[in-house]
Amino acid sequence: MTTIQRFDPFREMLHLRRAYHPAFPVPGWRGFDATNGQRAGGFALNVRRDDEKLTLLAWLPGVEPEDVDVTIGPDQELTIKAFRKLREQGPNERYLLREHRFRQGQRSIRLPGDLDLDAAAVSLEHGVLTVTVPVAEASQTRRLHVAGSPAAE
Repeated sequence: MTTIQRFDPFREMLHLRRAYHPAFPVPGWRGFDATNGQRAGGFALNVRRDDEKLTLLAWLPGVEPEDVDVTIGPDQELTIKAFRKLREQGPNERYLLREHRFRQGQRSIRLPGDLDLDAAAVSLEHGVLTVTVPVAEASQTRRLHVAGSPAAE
């Protein structure tokens, strides 16, 4: 019986890259993971900011909270490391198609300097990791009252 496999042109490029890497290194090549179409060793991130906070969302399907490590270094660099254990096959089952193979990944971003890193909060719900870092009080926009003489009547 044959196995169904989705065509992925990047898989072939990745095999070539691995085969010829010692002879022809390509600086800056980041490649793609042939198993899930994301960047090799990484996962998708969204980062947004408003006047009050910076919010980072990372998609980590199948990852348990104890398998995620989030750190903020002294250089304002936030690093997320995640590891997902692969489900083992039972004695009477076999996969016909297995595209979800993310095992471990790491992403780092440098945070702006005007955030209150001590008040950062992290949660993982339904496969979405949310990191919220509030903007420091001194950096927030404040409305000032304009004093003046009352209008003459």
